[in-house]
Amino acid sequence: MHALLLEGSPKTPSVRFDPENGSLELRGRSIPENSIDFYKPLTDWLDEYARSPRPRTSLHVQLEYFNTSSSKCILDLFKRLEALRAMGNEVEVLWHYEADDEDMLEAGEDYQDHQCTVPDDRDRGGRRLTSTGRFNASIGRAVEALFPPSGKGPTTAGP
Repeated sequence: MHALLLEGSPKTPSVRFDPENGSLELRGRSIPENSIDFYKPLTDWLDEYARSPRPRTSLHVQLEYFNTSSSKCILDLFKRLEALRAMGNEVEVLWHYEADDEDMLEAGEDYQDHQCTVPDDRDRGGRRLTSTGRFNASIGRAVEALFPPSGKGPTTAGP
């Protein structure tokens, strides 16, 4: 399986999905003309990756902005990662945002709230917001893992 590397544009995020180390990154803006067409290769790649995933998979989402049609496609990515977690793999999703960007914070919280199949805080050691992390070399905050590592408590992004 090959890495999926897409260069970002003013309307599409950069994508770096590396099957060798289970590291997935989605960064930039997501306002493509057709979100389904843009995200289809990403969901197809995750479907193939799920056949032979690494024991640990991490997705870093660092979006400045995304439109409504992208939000559904992003949720589809999270659902595929949740399926990986349900198969016993360690999956971590880190949602990065600028410290003063309340809209992106709320978007991360909304995604967190929609993950119905993730056990509640008592079962997973808790899901909480952290105030650490880096966003393009400036201090930012990160929404702690939407899917905390299996059997472990919360983790944070960055130093």
